[in-house]
Formats: sequence, structure tokens, C-alpha cells
Amino acid sequence: MISEFSAAIFKYIITGILLITITAGCGQNQDQRDFESEAFRTADGFTETSDTGEILSEDPDDWRIAPFFQGLVEVRPAYPNPVQTTDQLKIDVEVTGIEAVSGLQLFVYYFDDSIKPVYSDQRSPFRQDFLLFQLIPLSLGGLIQLKVPGVYTVLF
Repeated sequence: MISEFSAAIFKYIITGILLITITAGCGQNQDQRDFESEAFRTADGFTETSDTGEILSEDPDDWRIAPFFQGLVEVRPAYPNPVQTTDQLKIDVEVTGIEAVSGLQLFVYYFDDSIKPVYSDQRSPFRQDFLLFQLIPLSLGGLIQLKVPGVYTVLF
């Protein structure tokens, strides 16, 4: 069992924003460009969830879907959130559009403006499917970030 002090030090708060990179030929509109620039700002809060995915408190700025992909992809908030380093973080993603999405990538965005790839599936087009991502918190933070508990941004 982890002491309260150890749990506080090693606790990760994971926040996510659904962000899908769009190629230049897609003709982005202003809402899409605004969404993308907002996705890379430091998170202020997070959606707290239980071990089973029940939402305990919701941050309306968390787990948003880019305008270009609304109605094509659904993402449930990560759970449990906050997460201990000994737990697994789970994220449910559902592709609802028929042959409307090409490829799916998951990244962690860090405070120093670096991005670490965590998952990539290059199917094109992506079929309608339900995906469960199970991530180990230590793999998201890396050794340097383990010293700094806080909010990490997950981007799809």
C-alpha cells in the first residue's frame, strides 16, 4: 500500500483533448484553427473519474472534440483520474463515422512544448470501432516528469 505522502508525490492528473492533425488539403475553418491553438495551452483543470469511468466532477474544457471530427469520433474521459503510478489509465474511444477517419494517433503533450507519441494506427479509412486504450502512467511521464506530479495533456 502506498502512503498518502507517496501517493501525493506520484499522483498523475491526466487531462485530454481530442486533437486530430489535419492535412493542408482539408480546408480548415476558423473554429478548427481556434480549437487546435487552444489544445496546446496549459490545462487549468481536469475531469475527475472513478475506477469504473463514472464522472465525479467535470471540467467542460476537458476531452473536447475538434470541430472537424464532431459526430465522427467520441471519447469518454480517462479513468481513473487522478491516477496512481501503479494503476492503468483507460480511455474509451469510439469511431462513429463510416469510413470518415484516416489513422488514429495518441500523443502526450509536455509543458516544454514537446510531444511524445504513445500509440499509432494508420488504417485508412478507419472502420467504425470501439477502442479501449490502457496506458501505464509511468510511460506517459517519463523519468524527468515523475518528479513533477501535475496535469498532463493527452492528444488524439
